[in-house]
Amino acid sequence: MNKYKRMCVIAGRPKKENDRLKGRPVNLYKEQRLARMEERKSKKEGKVKELIEDGVNSRVSRITSQI
Repeated sequence: MNKYKRMCVIAGRPKKENDRLKGRPVNLYKEQRLARMEERKSKKEGKVKELIEDGVNSRVSRITSQI
C-alpha cells in the first residue's frame, strides 16, 4: 500500500474522503475492474461453447460424409 494518500488539489484533503463528501463512488476503479473480469469470463465461456459446438458439428459432418 502506498504510504502517501492521493490528495485532492483543491480541497487539500484525501481524495477518497473528498469523493465521499461529494457523493461520488469511492471504489469506482475496483468496480470497473470487477466488471471487466466478469465480461472477460463470460466472453471466454462463450468462445468455449462455440468451439464445442463447432467440434460437434465437424464430427457429425465427418461421420455423415464417411457413410
